[in-house]
Amino acid sequence: MQSIRNREKIKRRIKKNGICIIISVIATLGIVGSQNGEENAEQVNDPEAIESPEAVFEPAEQEITTTKPETLQEAKTELEEAKPESDNPLMNAEIQIGDVLNGTKTEKLGEWAEIQIGKETLKEITQEQFLEFCNGTVRDSGYNWFTISCEDGTGIQFAGSIPYVSTYGSLDNEGCIAESIGTITIQEDGTYSYTKTE
Repeated sequence: MQSIRNREKIKRRIKKNGICIIISVIATLGIVGSQNGEENAEQVNDPEAIESPEAVFEPAEQEITTTKPETLQEAKTELEEAKPESDNPLMNAEIQIGDVLNGTKTEKLGEWAEIQIGKETLKEITQEQFLEFCNGTVRDSGYNWFTISCEDGTGIQFAGSIPYVSTYGSLDNEGCIAESIGTITIQEDGTYSYTKTE
């Protein structure tokens, strides 16, 4: 019984001593901290310790310049180069631009655009990827027409910058439909339907 009382007394003494040690450490840290704080306060109030604005705000060594694209084509090229890679092959394809000329080929009337993609890759395109391409690349692009061209001479042509309707068929050398095989129409729900030409 007495050994239990002795153990309890020893525990109480250890707790008291431990608390005293912790209080001593906190007090010591407080004194050291306040001394450092006074030194910092003295430096802040000392006008000679404050750096001049010229020393703090040094002028830039390098002049920053920006360039503005001069033509619509340069702006489109810069935009294409800035695009991150996508899992959509249509969005990753390089856009090639051609001139639209009048009948006598003496006057430029506008531009047409084309991407080239493998036929098997085109067959694997999902509705979401096709819709992304229609809305992100074709819509409001400013081209007279936009063509997705395959290696077998077929492709899809969008007239103007209208992404809702396109024609699938054999292409001529300017990316236009020479013979229509079918029509692709975007529905209101974002899906597309294909109708064969009769």
